[in-house]
Amino acid sequence: MKGKFFESQIFEHEDFSSIVLSETEFLSCKFLHCNFSKNPMLRTWFKDCVIEHCDWSMVQLRESSFQNIQFKDCQMVGVNFEQANTHSLGFSFEACNLPYSSWHKLQVSKLVFEDCKLTGADFTQANLQAATFTHCDLEEARFEGSDLREADFRTAQNYQINPQTVQIGGAKFSWPALSGLLQHLHIVMES
Repeated sequence: MKGKFFESQIFEHEDFSSIVLSETEFLSCKFLHCNFSKNPMLRTWFKDCVIEHCDWSMVQLRESSFQNIQFKDCQMVGVNFEQANTHSLGFSFEACNLPYSSWHKLQVSKLVFEDCKLTGADFTQANLQAATFTHCDLEEARFEGSDLREADFRTAQNYQINPQTVQIGGAKFSWPALSGLLQHLHIVMES
């Protein structure tokens, strides 16, 4: 599918996994129960779209643009967001499974994650200023060199962040998950 434009359309139960989306534009569209897995997108543009109950696992986002996109209840295993067009990235994620996703060096301040699994996600050297991780599982997620100023981790769990390797001023944490900031010190904590 090359060079097409779609506006205010609803796509339900569509299988995009074997279709190459190239230079295609989706404006104010809704995707429900669609399969995008392993799609090799190229310069595809999504703006003001809602994507629900879809499989985006292993999608290739080569130079694709995402502005004001809401992902809800989606499977997104191994998505490399750093392949996307990095200008004006705008996402929110609710109840999504994003294990081993990569955000390496991306400028994604104010990013919103709610009830998401981010196991093994790579946030190294990313700008995550004022990002929100509400009720998220961050087991094995990596944050080295990232900017976490004003980020909200108060209800996040299983994170391990070394405050010596990130910018962390003004970030919000709560006890007992706060122990994830001390793991690198190899100290024993008891309640």
